[in-house]
Amino acid sequence: ATNDVAEACLNCHLEYRDVGERCVAP
Repeated sequence: ATNDVAEACLNCHLEYRDVGERCVAP
């Protein structure tokens, strides 16, 4: 995944993490 995707995950849901190219609950 790209940094943009990871950042978007954090911005939208702090409890979520970036896996591959999608956000999933830890």
